[in-house]
Amino acid sequence: TVDRCHGFEPTTVEGTIPAGLKGTLWRNGPGQFELFERPYSHWFDADGLATAVRLDGGRAQMACQIVECPALAQERAAGKPMFASGQTRAPWWRMVGGRGKAVRNINMLAHDAQMFALAEGGLPIPIDANTLESSAPTAFVAEQGSFHGHYRVDPKTGDVYGFGVEYGRHTTVNVYRLSPGRSEPAIPWPCLRA
Repeated sequence: TVDRCHGFEPTTVEGTIPAGLKGTLWRNGPGQFELFERPYSHWFDADGLATAVRLDGGRAQMACQIVECPALAQERAAGKPMFASGQTRAPWWRMVGGRGKAVRNINMLAHDAQMFALAEGGLPIPIDANTLESSAPTAFVAEQGSFHGHYRVDPKTGDVYGFGVEYGRHTTVNVYRLSPGRSEPAIPWPCLRA
């Protein structure tokens, strides 16, 4: 578990960063491996940690914050673990209906000058580019249920292709295309029924 979350601050550099190298490297992965003294059963279950390293003028600054998904916020407010997450089980009455914690520890998505933390399910969580603080989950289109952390970017157009799986009486896979600069950034493609 990360021992301290923080905003951008200078970090130690071994060697020399080229003066012309400028930009921000974003990463997301597991960062909190237990909650209220209950360890998670697998590192895939760990709460997400958004990290960013800014390079400018031969210097580096780093920031990291735990991604606050709604289920994690509920657990913190209750002062106890409440949800299943992958291999980590919850009491059976909490698992009925598939209510689990979609930890945003899979990937980051840069789209239309905004960063999003992604999971294996659930909606993307916007991440503030300056503080790395989390916002409420965001749908790219109306009635979108999820957007998974595995996507592809078309190198010619910049379009992002992703999918979401909606479980229920009929499991549905929705495929999305996010195009840069659109006021309605995602276009749902015809659904595939399993």
